[in-house]
Amino acid sequence: MVEWSKDQYVNPNSQTSLGQEKPSEQESSETKAPETINRYGSINSLDSTASSGIGSYSTQMSGTDNPEQFEVLKQQKEIIEQGIDLFNKKPKRGIQYLQEQGMLGTTPEDLAQFLHQEERLDSTQVGEFLGDNDRFNKEVMYAYVDQMDFQGKDFVSALRMFLEGFRLPGEAQKIDRLMEKFAARYLECNQGQTLFASADTAYVLAYSIIMLTTDLHSPQVKNKMTKEQYIKMNRGINDSKDLPEEYLSAIYDEIAGKKDRHEGDERAHHEIQQAECCQ
Repeated sequence: MVEWSKDQYVNPNSQTSLGQEKPSEQESSETKAPETINRYGSINSLDSTASSGIGSYSTQMSGTDNPEQFEVLKQQKEIIEQGIDLFNKKPKRGIQYLQEQGMLGTTPEDLAQFLHQEERLDSTQVGEFLGDNDRFNKEVMYAYVDQMDFQGKDFVSALRMFLEGFRLPGEAQKIDRLMEKFAARYLECNQGQTLFASADTAYVLAYSIIMLTTDLHSPQVKNKMTKEQYIKMNRGINDSKDLPEEYLSAIYDEIAGKKDRHEGDERAHHEIQQAECCQ
């Protein structure tokens, strides 16, 4: 039908008025937008591109119908959607499927970028995958955190930014690995800071902020933690010294006034209470 319609159809993009001379072949090649193939196998036009994570695809805004290109983009979109559906049930199976179809790279950096960019992934499954003790999962988690920039951010804002892309898993050991890497990355991005004596300080403080958030905002917790209790809980965490009382007080006030949906995981709260660093 496309071939048949070529003789019947006048493209308004290539001919705007009757009697207008057809542009030369050289002029057409100069004005046509270049195309590129992105890392996930999708075609990107520099004229117009619609993208969302791994599922990037584009519509070429030239006057030429290209049914073959459209079919390729359609097939890629179906593969990506199938891969995301599999990931949201079993992350490793979804990743394997996308890699087998050539739509996802195999390095930890490729997977980390995929987890950052694809908004359709289930946040609980992302958290479970990142917290897993498998060697490759840990490499992906390290790459995921290293792709984040916490420079110049206050500690609570950085922690919120870190937790935006996934939901904390319910297992204390998984949370432990995530918090340890977050603390190390925060200090790496803010080497000029003088508040924290070491990454261990940031690591324990991150735990205490998550506990405080759950305590203050979970309806299951009847007796809410007071500011004095929170300050007392964090005594001696800065290389056996105390963080400034006004600093901890400001953290308490901020958490009390703003609930973060990713930090308010009741299961994580009960698991964190069992962790050694918070005893």
